[in-house]
Amino acid sequence: MKIARDVPSIYAAAMRKWGKDGQLNVLQEECVELIVAISHVKRARPEAMKGFVEELADVNIMVGQFIQYLEGSRYGAEFWQVTHEKLDRLHERLARQE
Repeated sequence: MKIARDVPSIYAAAMRKWGKDGQLNVLQEECVELIVAISHVKRARPEAMKGFVEELADVNIMVGQFIQYLEGSRYGAEFWQVTHEKLDRLHERLARQE
């Protein structure tokens, strides 16, 4: 298996080539495909996990592109602030359930 060694450069090149709007379309499509794959897993369809892993990887790649895009914009700090707030809230919920 060939592993991409410079993921940030690949993300930046994709964003330059297809643009934010084009990549938003792809992100949206990949999220829909992941939702379908999740439904297949929940229904215990044969080979469902294979499709789920594929679609999860696609969404992960697209999300990675947009995280990197946001980090280079005025929204980068806000993204990380909101992310940390949500993680803190999750941690608190988990602690209350123990």
